[in-house]
Amino acid sequence: MLGYITGKTMNSNYKQVVQDLLFPMFGLQHTWIDVPESKMAQYAWGYDRKTNAPIRMTLGVLADEAYGVKSSARDMLKVLDVEMGQGTDSEELRKAVRRTQEGQYKTAFFTQDMIWEQYTWPTELQKMILGNGYDFIMKPQPEQKLSPPLSPQKNVFLNKTGSTNGFGGYIAILPSENIGIVVLANKNYPNEARVKAVYSLIESLNSKP
Repeated sequence: MLGYITGKTMNSNYKQVVQDLLFPMFGLQHTWIDVPESKMAQYAWGYDRKTNAPIRMTLGVLADEAYGVKSSARDMLKVLDVEMGQGTDSEELRKAVRRTQEGQYKTAFFTQDMIWEQYTWPTELQKMILGNGYDFIMKPQPEQKLSPPLSPQKNVFLNKTGSTNGFGGYIAILPSENIGIVVLANKNYPNEARVKAVYSLIESLNSKP
């Protein structure tokens, strides 16, 4: 809904705004909502979580806004650079990104930013598993509005999961360690498995001299 409203506010629509304005601002060259015919050979098949049959994303209500973006690992690393304050992007974009990392609501497990879910760091693995669990994210939960919003923090763990029937994604940022991780899978693996894998990878990276 946020994407839909933003597109209307800009006298356009979500798809047009992100393809014509947002993707170029991030420097994304292999990211689309409508994959060009010339790039279809690079468009990975997903696999149905029940039948394991090859599948692509299907249209639904607000499909473009909810799960319509298709991207490459290289472009997702560019997004990570911007989110972590790396690179040579514009101050306008940096300011907008910082807004998305402001804490808006406090929940039982994390602080809800604009899309991002923010955990204090270090954080127990089990807390992150519960916070990303389907029982928590698919049901209404009590929350406390933060006023004013919490400014972007350094010692936090930012994460966001995303899934369709045939694909699963996970993105995580640990600003204090300058670590960012993107997981792109062509199967809808459980959120728990994604969180465990990334948490283990971060522990491994932090244990190296």
